[in-house]
Amino acid sequence: MMKKLYSKKRYVLLSIIFIFIIAYTIFINWPKTISPPGSVLTEEMIERDLKILAGKDSFVSPIYFIKAEISLNDIVEEELIKQKSLHPEDQIIKLTIRSKDLFSIPYEVEYAMRVWHYLKVRQAPYPTEALLIYAYEGGLSGKYPILVTLDEYEELYQENINPEMDESEVVQILTQKWIEKNDYSRWGLE
Repeated sequence: MMKKLYSKKRYVLLSIIFIFIIAYTIFINWPKTISPPGSVLTEEMIERDLKILAGKDSFVSPIYFIKAEISLNDIVEEELIKQKSLHPEDQIIKLTIRSKDLFSIPYEVEYAMRVWHYLKVRQAPYPTEALLIYAYEGGLSGKYPILVTLDEYEELYQENINPEMDESEVVQILTQKWIEKNDYSRWGLE
């Protein structure tokens, strides 16, 4: 009798462990999806979605929602903001994107276009006028900032995009056009 009871407990314990392992595997591998088009976004939703948009080869952190006047603690940022003629009250999303594997391509520009495309079809909690994105390889190479304004994005979109194009094609075309228009280059690009 004792042996039967022991084997039932063992069976139940093994079943619970097996179910836990399956549930954990499903949770870890569950596809991470962004908010659907038309969503009314919060800052938390934007942060989550921007991390997902970066993809598995990149890491986004930290994400700040700032006004242009607050950003002026950095000489490079101040110069970029002056070049783009932003006003002190203009809202900026500022972040750093890191990827050793993608550093040889302008992934920060591509990411900026992907973020603008994301914001275009969703309702942000407040109007965003610019994206300030730092490309960061790590080590001693430093950070390389870009500032892409909403006006730049919309102008490039209107001039170059056919509404029937898919998202990846839109992002690639806008990336290339922004690079050409701004004569963009940085260390590490091939």
